[in-house]
Amino acid sequence: MDEQNKPLGIGAALAEARQAAGLQMSDVVVALKIREVHLQALEDEDFDILPGDAYVLGFIGTYGGFLSLDADALVAKYKDAKKITDRRDEMLPLPVKSGTDFMPYIITGAVLAGLAVLGVMVWFLMGYKDMKNPAVFSATSSSASSLASSSASSPASSLAGEKKSTTPQATKKDKAASASASLQDVPKTIDIRAIGRTWMRVENNDGGVLFSSIVNVGDKFTLSTDSTYTIATHDAGALAFFLGDMNLGVVGQKAQLLTGHIITPAHIVRGRNNAQ
Repeated sequence: MDEQNKPLGIGAALAEARQAAGLQMSDVVVALKIREVHLQALEDEDFDILPGDAYVLGFIGTYGGFLSLDADALVAKYKDAKKITDRRDEMLPLPVKSGTDFMPYIITGAVLAGLAVLGVMVWFLMGYKDMKNPAVFSATSSSASSLASSSASSPASSLAGEKKSTTPQATKKDKAASASASLQDVPKTIDIRAIGRTWMRVENNDGGVLFSSIVNVGDKFTLSTDSTYTIATHDAGALAFFLGDMNLGVVGQKAQLLTGHIITPAHIVRGRNNAQ
């Protein structure tokens, strides 16, 4: 086998890690939303099937990160091999295309910048929606007004009757106040935080990808309690919900693979309040 066609070891590393994790190719397709033919091309190192270097680099990084491999090292190995190939091409009597080597970086940078802008826009719109939606406060005011009217319309027939009714009325008011407080106390955001190294993807209710990357201990992503999200990860036990510094519980079991786990942050917070 000549040097140019010699395997780089990238495909073998990906295939071995996937098999060691007990994952079928179909599991990875669902989790990463990358076509099986492209994933197979990575494992076979048949990179010519992919649309271009930008896709190759992106897919290697995403696939390697998902399998908890050193994605940066895999990407660097491919880049080094690509440079060798480019130098050989320069020795051929063909015109050199100026700037070709920089195109993958330009394309990758443009894609990342676009995703960053999209993330900021989604975050801003979610926050704006919270400000414009007075439903929780309206429900609380209505409940309080109804309770006050009910209390005022109850006649007191005697002093003894008043004494007997004081405790039940106070209890009802306390329960109503507690219920109203629980609605008002729901914060506008909570965090999903990494308590171990893993890969995580977060989608909004419309299926738009808000985040997809490797996360290390302490990394976090803010979720709005006014929205519903879909989480994907290959280690649910490495992720936990936090309200400030308060741990609200892990997303799932250790090493549990999630591909379409739907979460509602508001329910998570209320469940914690009810438990207390």
